Amino acid sequence: MIEIRLLGPFELTVDGKVAVRLSAPKLRQVLTLLALNANRVVSTDQFLCELWADQPPRSARTTLQTYIYQLRKNIGRLTQLSRTPVSLETTDAGYLLRLPPESVDAHRFGDLVAEGRARISEGDSLLGVETFDQALALWGKASMAENELGFVLRAEAVRLEELRRTVLEERIGAKLGLGLHHQVVGELLGLIAANPTHEGLWAKLMLALYRSGRRSEALTAYRNAHAALTEELGLEPCTELRQLHSRILDGDPSLDLREDAAGRPGPPLRLVPSELPPDVRLVGRRKQVETLCRALTDGPPVGRPVVVVTGVPASGKSALCVRTAHQVRADYPDGQLWAEMTTPDGRPVPPGEILGDFLRAAGFPPARIPEDIDLRARMFRSWAADLRLLVVLDDVVDIAQLLPLLPGGSRSATLLTCRRRLSDPLITATVPAHALSRTAAWQLLSHALGPDRLAYEAEAARKIIRVCQGLPGALHAVARQLEMRPHWSVARVLEGAKPDAFGTLAPSLRRTYRLLTLPGRSAFRTLALAAGSVVTAAEASTMLGVPVPEAEVLLDELVEAQLVRVSREPSGGAVGYRFTLQCLSKDELDFTCGTADRDGTDPAARAGARWYGTLPQRPARSALQPDTSALMQARGTDVA
Repeated sequence: MIEIRLLGPFELTVDGKVAVRLSAPKLRQVLTLLALNANRVVSTDQFLCELWADQPPRSARTTLQTYIYQLRKNIGRLTQLSRTPVSLETTDAGYLLRLPPESVDAHRFGDLVAEGRARISEGDSLLGVETFDQALALWGKASMAENELGFVLRAEAVRLEELRRTVLEERIGAKLGLGLHHQVVGELLGLIAANPTHEGLWAKLMLALYRSGRRSEALTAYRNAHAALTEELGLEPCTELRQLHSRILDGDPSLDLREDAAGRPGPPLRLVPSELPPDVRLVGRRKQVETLCRALTDGPPVGRPVVVVTGVPASGKSALCVRTAHQVRADYPDGQLWAEMTTPDGRPVPPGEILGDFLRAAGFPPARIPEDIDLRARMFRSWAADLRLLVVLDDVVDIAQLLPLLPGGSRSATLLTCRRRLSDPLITATVPAHALSRTAAWQLLSHALGPDRLAYEAEAARKIIRVCQGLPGALHAVARQLEMRPHWSVARVLEGAKPDAFGTLAPSLRRTYRLLTLPGRSAFRTLALAAGSVVTAAEASTMLGVPVPEAEVLLDELVEAQLVRVSREPSGGAVGYRFTLQCLSKDELDFTCGTADRDGTDPAARAGARWYGTLPQRPARSALQPDTSALMQARGTDVA
């Protein structure tokens, strides 16, 4: 980014580094006049008045054209170093410098001052003070007025300097209103040393000293102010200063800071967000709900509860979270926040977007919510620091997405579901959402269809439970289908060897599939179509056409994404591992995978690759033979 620094030593920088030095004073004057009037035409007469006052030489216009030519060369050099669009144009009336207004520090200073004043007028003095600090930080040690300037620029320099002094006073006044009187005493003493007859500064110093419990020093400050005014100006202190002196002598309680001082941090309204989805009825989840409730209400010995619910697609993770959150909501009376962490097509939602929703739910006006994600996270943690708040996050992608959303303090809790296994010291408990037992699955179907209808076709119902593998999502899909068609027999949904529940399960599988790396996707397509139900690493190696170590890496990725279940099985005295996959037909596989990743351009696949810390550089060897060497190297595995 190009920046023209005028508030102090004159500099032209690119990305914070000095890029061009203009030593000629008049060349600096021309550029300063153009920069202060960025995106507006500066007439030739204004340049002549600035450079030569009322005595321009005969060659003034030619000399001005030479300055413009030199500036164009320097601006061209700047644009080569930066992507910032900057141009110096000639018009009929004069010259026009086109550049983003924020590239000139004087413009940024004015904008920040206006923003800080607006914050204070809205009652948010804390944010107003922070904005004033940003504005004042733009000024260097040397004043702009100390540069060699003509008549036009000197008037502007005086205006900016006066605005700076006013902002300093307004900032100190806002700090006094916030109860930060201890912080301003030293600053006021320094300002008064440079401006000994400034009565407003003396009044603020007296008030700051009084509120700091230094009453005698406040009275001494008045005597010093009286002496400075009478000796240098021959004047008595103003009425405001004399009245403040009398009130300090009397110990007037109105000088004390009010407990409800305006501008304290926090939302203007005390809102209690309650964003949980409607409660749900669960079958066969009593133990998991009890475990989750204990983890959330008892909490860890140190820190705040961060509880994770894991499970394969369609295992009912979200429903389990909703039920648990409703069970414990009374323990978190200050609010319950809910967020969907992935879009319906499986793309992660940026945490900054979620933080914006949370802050609006807390009552913060949109104008007060910063754009920067770190500032949003700090504001959220500060608001939640002393609250008992429950944050529920559905479908978290990874730790990086989770961390900014953790509330501050130790009284709040976070409950989340994830498609990929998460591991972090901040996580205090992990509860798996296992498949339902046959009894619980039968009970689920019985609640939906009625016990008589189910008992009449008991064998068909048991087969449905086996085929759905006890997954609540699949069972609910079958139940909905039969509820909508009461004239169907239970056995009818088994036509075609599988219940027609896949249309409901496919979106969940697809979202998980999109989180895989490109090699992982290729392996999943191959194994899900050709593996049957259970494979070993050696069998997967044969199917994928890759060495066993590479097959193990790919299987590990599928395990972490919870698309594969792993079990230990002794064989011939040694312990081996067997991997259970959900077997899909070709039509189901195509519906899950789609065609977005066939050419390797799907952004979700690249996000999945970044999770492993590397993006595979080589294309897949074939649809059934993924190139896993990049993943192997990223995980420290020797490639055969």
